[in-house]
Amino acid sequence: MNNEAPNGKRQGFRGALTTAIMFRVQCEVEDVIATLAPEEPEEVREAIRQEVLPHSRFCLDSLTLEGLQNDNALDRQVANAVAQAQYFVDRIKAQRGRS
Repeated sequence: MNNEAPNGKRQGFRGALTTAIMFRVQCEVEDVIATLAPEEPEEVREAIRQEVLPHSRFCLDSLTLEGLQNDNALDRQVANAVAQAQYFVDRIKAQRGRS
C-alpha cells in the first residue's frame, strides 16, 4: 500500500508535465497555423491540428518520466511538431498559389 502513494504522485506529476508540454506544443503549432491566409477555412486549420497534436501526444506518452524531464528531448519534440505543421502549411500555400 505504501508503494501506491509515491506511484500515484509520480503519475500525477507525469500527467501535469505532459499537459504542460502539450500546451507548449499547441502554442507553437498555432503560431505556424496563424501564418495561413485569413480566408483559409477553419477545417484546414483543424486538419493540421489533428495531424500534428495527436502524434506529439503519442510521442510524449511513449517517453519515461525521465525523458519527459529532459529539456533537449522536449525541445526536439516541439521542433518536430513545428516542422510537421510548417510542412502542411507550406503545402497548402503552394497548392493555393498554383490555383
